[in-house]
Amino acid sequence: MNKLTFAITFFLSVVLLLAKTYFFFSESVYLYSPFSSLELIVLVVLLIVTIASFLRAELEITPFVRKIDVPSAFQRGIMALLLVGVGLIVLISFLHTRVKAALDWDAVALYDARAQFLQSGLRFSEMKSLTTYDTKNGYYYSLYPPFTSLLHLAWYEAGVPFTISTLYSTLFLIFAVGIFSLFVPRLGASWSLLALFVLLGQKLLFTTSLVAYTNLPFTLYLSLGVLLLHKYLHEPKLHWLLLSIALIAGSQWIRALEPTWLAILLPFALITLKKFGIKASITRILVFMLICIMQYLSWRYFTEVISDKEGIFRSSLLFLLEPVAGVFSGSFLLIMKAYINMWGSGLLLYLAAIASSLLGKEQEEQDADYFLGGVIVFSFLMYFSGLYFISFQFDWWPEMGGSLLRSSTFLLPISIYLLVKTVKALFRK
Repeated sequence: MNKLTFAITFFLSVVLLLAKTYFFFSESVYLYSPFSSLELIVLVVLLIVTIASFLRAELEITPFVRKIDVPSAFQRGIMALLLVGVGLIVLISFLHTRVKAALDWDAVALYDARAQFLQSGLRFSEMKSLTTYDTKNGYYYSLYPPFTSLLHLAWYEAGVPFTISTLYSTLFLIFAVGIFSLFVPRLGASWSLLALFVLLGQKLLFTTSLVAYTNLPFTLYLSLGVLLLHKYLHEPKLHWLLLSIALIAGSQWIRALEPTWLAILLPFALITLKKFGIKASITRILVFMLICIMQYLSWRYFTEVISDKEGIFRSSLLFLLEPVAGVFSGSFLLIMKAYINMWGSGLLLYLAAIASSLLGKEQEEQDADYFLGGVIVFSFLMYFSGLYFISFQFDWWPEMGGSLLRSSTFLLPISIYLLVKTVKALFRK
């Protein structure tokens, strides 16, 4: 499974590198960015070191071979049913998308439209002019990261004889295989199939495989990145760390509205310090942080240069002080109520997962599970803070609830993993 995990995550990292390289050479404004060249060089070096580390690890002599439990006939039957169930979910996604064009509002207004503009010869830096015809949503064209539109462009240029929506079912399939490859070493084949069946059947996740939005690619990169960090914490190989950083930092080129990387970096730093000590951890933490900041500044520089600092959200001292004062006026409690209602029953799933991460587990995996629980906690804090500050700027802030829910689907694999692992431990007892 290590080879399969490496192949999938390395492939996704290369796709990201190719998208950045295309963007780099097609945009003269970005070409002279103080971060663009450095960003590409760092990513290339990171991938080269990753390959070297993985090949070296594969050549090492394994000190022991883990005993594989042979499943009973009953277990094989259950596994077959789960496999059929997983296959049906993926097949249904493909059946939906094989005849479905990118007709949803976000896709037409942004991701697919930008790809078609690029195909006609228009560059990202020239899309600022489109605000003349779309005054309400003009910021979409130049401020949103380019990754998804570049995938659409590659799909069209390659002449794939299927609708663009099929791309998202393909990503859904890659997501399923990648998650399964990461689950198996910790849960075993049968429990991994159960976890995968429950995961893919989640409405919030499944529906993202049917629409041409950023949510599924964002979930794909972040989910695999976080689970690779979890893998690294109980199997500290350099290639797992570097691949996780590439995927998590690179997710900012898919969706950059929330500093999700920060909600992952903080618990990783805390657990790394606890597990490895300050001296051994400081390099890991700094590399992670600097690559994420570099990618953030790279895209931020581009958007500020080409869009005259036009933004979705306003920032000033007044807009920062008003939410602080709102804590004492009761606004904090109103947003808290709306926040809880936004999550609905899904909140119970995440709270149960946090509790599962705190339960007594095998000592070698305890710190890694603490990390996953910390990612959920810090993500909750990030989403609440964002919603709270937005509520003081826009009357339509309740509409952000659906967007936040779709962007938080990367928490589903983490949560289901923790819960299934706990259930498995209870069955053993």
